[in-house]
Amino acid sequence: MRLLEKMKADKQEKLLQKKLIEAFDVSGIYMEYTSEKYKKRIYPKIHSIKFNENRIEYVFTLLNGQDPKEIKKKEYAFYQVFGRTLKIETDSIKKYTLTVSNRTIPKKFIYDYKKFLPAIEGMKLPIFGGVNLDGEYIVWDMADGKPHLLAAGENGSGKSAGVRQILATLIQFKKSSELHLYLCDPKFTEFHLFGDVEHVQGKIACEMDDIYNNIKAVKKELDDRKRLIGEQEKLTGIEKYNDRYHDKKIPYVLLVIDEFAQLKDKKDSINLIETISAQGRAFGIFLLLATQRAEAQVMNGLIKQNITIRMGFRHADLINSRITNTIGSEKISMEDKGRFILKLDEAMEVQAPLLEEEIAEKLLEPYKRKEEEVKREAITWSFPNCNEIIESNEEKKEQSKPVIKKLTIDDLFGGDK
Repeated sequence: MRLLEKMKADKQEKLLQKKLIEAFDVSGIYMEYTSEKYKKRIYPKIHSIKFNENRIEYVFTLLNGQDPKEIKKKEYAFYQVFGRTLKIETDSIKKYTLTVSNRTIPKKFIYDYKKFLPAIEGMKLPIFGGVNLDGEYIVWDMADGKPHLLAAGENGSGKSAGVRQILATLIQFKKSSELHLYLCDPKFTEFHLFGDVEHVQGKIACEMDDIYNNIKAVKKELDDRKRLIGEQEKLTGIEKYNDRYHDKKIPYVLLVIDEFAQLKDKKDSINLIETISAQGRAFGIFLLLATQRAEAQVMNGLIKQNITIRMGFRHADLINSRITNTIGSEKISMEDKGRFILKLDEAMEVQAPLLEEEIAEKLLEPYKRKEEEVKREAITWSFPNCNEIIESNEEKKEQSKPVIKKLTIDDLFGGDK
């Protein structure tokens, strides 16, 4: 009986080994020895293959002389052979562990803020992604080395609902004095739920001129903060400033642009976004860009370099998923709404929580401005206003200067009174 089981296991292992060699073949990760009589392909060395009903784990090493960058470059080939549910880990030199999961993510994961709140407690600007294949909550902190976010996916992929739950979570987690939102919605459809929320600065920008003004407002805020934090206070970033001035803390700013690709011909806007993406993190200013298609002319070098966290909902094809660096998103089924490939420290498949519009509206009600409040139609700058702080501090410095009276002969030696 044991012998029979061992024979079955050996047969299964050989089939799995053949599968990995197929991936090496497809990706061109091998060396070729050629003689007069024959050609021979030499593949990376497979050290072990472990498997059970839930997962398969391969451990292999590259041959001396093989470039580890080739594995990264040809990662899509492994997805093509093994499917989306894989993870590749490496020591960045030659050793690799490739894990293929047989588990499936639930098709529907209902949004429940109270349930996942413990997972984000202690974070400064948390992003709740969803749940992975192992049932773990996937979260990260924008203010802790993972700034800026791109959410891309074709119409009906669940991208907009994914962005909705991210914003709803931030609004519940941060006070309006701690987080300011600038929302741009060229489709006129996605952000109406947030129109009266007290965190939102000014109006929802829908027209291109208004969108440009919103972007320009955030860039001005960045410039003001650079003056205040860097030039005046000689500090390295917002965290140092807020630690020093507890009573005058500066809020985080999140600029959110839906259908970012529509700005591809707006060079002035793109240039400002490039600057914000490069300089904003240290000063507490972040980007969340969403688009149906991440076109190459929009995702230019600087933006692509600085927006490293990607949520790839269903993509039309491999070309688009390569642009967003979310290989495997082109294989997501139309039925799996809210499913995406997350490019964080590593690529993984995640299911975003479903937050229906009606539920979101109820959740946001306590955070909306009261009816008697006057709606702010013009852009309002971040509180506290950096310019006011600069002027106030300069006035204080002026007032604290010692008053030196010019002495006369009478003052020194006395004179007739």
